[in-house]
Amino acid sequence: MNNTLHTPAPWNVNTQPDITGDVWTTSPAGIRQFIAVSPDVRLLGREETHRQWRANARLIASAPDLLSALERLLQISQDELDQSATHEGLVNCEALANARTAIAKAKGGK
Repeated sequence: MNNTLHTPAPWNVNTQPDITGDVWTTSPAGIRQFIAVSPDVRLLGREETHRQWRANARLIASAPDLLSALERLLQISQDELDQSATHEGLVNCEALANARTAIAKAKGGK
């Protein structure tokens, strides 16, 4: 059962030079659905702001893929990694806990 509540991937970043970093997807019916819309930074007049919004848009657009990859890695690794009271085991436990926390945050949990 798929319990995904967010808009399904793929998410795309607008690459038109005059648009800063809108993130969108296309529905099965062919309708463009916006996920995040950036302000018109041309009004702000700062190139660094433009680059930052583009970078943010790329990160936002990759979110569904990152979440899916992290969920799969967690599924594979939690049974395979050493989780004993050794140094390596404790480092692995921390990494797995961080992955669980990030997944929960992405899905609206704590």
